[in-house]
Amino acid sequence: MNAVNKTNPADVAEAFEKSGCGWVLKYTDRQRLLDSVAQEIDAFLSEYNQRFKETPNPFALLNENPPKAAAFFQAFAGARISLEMRIMIWRILLGSDVLEVHFDYSKEKDKGTDFRVVLKPPHGEREEYCSKSLWDSAILRHLGILAIGGNPTLYGYYALRKP
Repeated sequence: MNAVNKTNPADVAEAFEKSGCGWVLKYTDRQRLLDSVAQEIDAFLSEYNQRFKETPNPFALLNENPPKAAAFFQAFAGARISLEMRIMIWRILLGSDVLEVHFDYSKEKDKGTDFRVVLKPPHGEREEYCSKSLWDSAILRHLGILAIGGNPTLYGYYALRKP
C-alpha cells in the first residue's frame, strides 16, 4: 500500500491473517468484506491526513509492532466502528493518553447514545472524539487499565486476540 494508490484488498486479507483477524473472512462474503475494508481504510487514511497532515501506514505496523497492528485491524473485523473512533484508536496507538471517557446510553429513541473520548497526544493539545453510534462502545473493551501511583487509569488500546 502506498499513499498514491488505493488500498489493495489483497493487502487487507494479508493484514487480517497476520493480525489474527483472518477468522472473519470465513463467515462472510470474503471479497465483499475485503473490498469494503479497503475502502474504509482509504477513508481513514484520507481523513487522518486531512486532520493531521500526515498519512499513517497501518500495514507497516504488521512488521514493526504486530500487537498494535492487531489492535488496529480488529477495529475493521468486528463491530462497525466509526471513522471518528478509528482515528482515535490510531492516536492512542501513537501514544496519546486517555484523559476522559464519557458514555451515555438510553433505549429511549430520542436519547440514544452519546460516546466521547478525550485524548492528550504526546506533543499537542487535547483532542475530543465523539460518536452517537452504540457500536463504537465496543472499543471500551480494548482500553487497558493500569495502576499508576496505586490509582487505576485507562492506558493504551489493545487487541483482544494476539496475532
